[in-house]
Amino acid sequence: VALTLRAERNPVAAGGRLRLAATLAGAAADASGTVRFRSGERELGATELRGGQASLEVDAPPAGDHAIVALYHGDERHQGASSTPLALRVSQAQTI
Repeated sequence: VALTLRAERNPVAAGGRLRLAATLAGAAADASGTVRFRSGERELGATELRGGQASLEVDAPPAGDHAIVALYHGDERHQGASSTPLALRVSQAQTI
């Protein structure tokens, strides 16, 4: 089972919102359970897997470069999986 991760926007501004999406590849459309999105030790959020897909809108991490991963812990019929880290750049928020 392979888990892929993508971000709707990259880079994103600090303080903004970011939509993350994970897809479980293969014959896992009937997989169930939770997908967690992390930046290092910080959990960004979690959501239920539906039809092999999980999507979540989260607060962007602080400004800087981040390695975001998606983690699926599996269910009674499917192995768990983790995505390859996604390099995310978060820029300083614009001030007026």
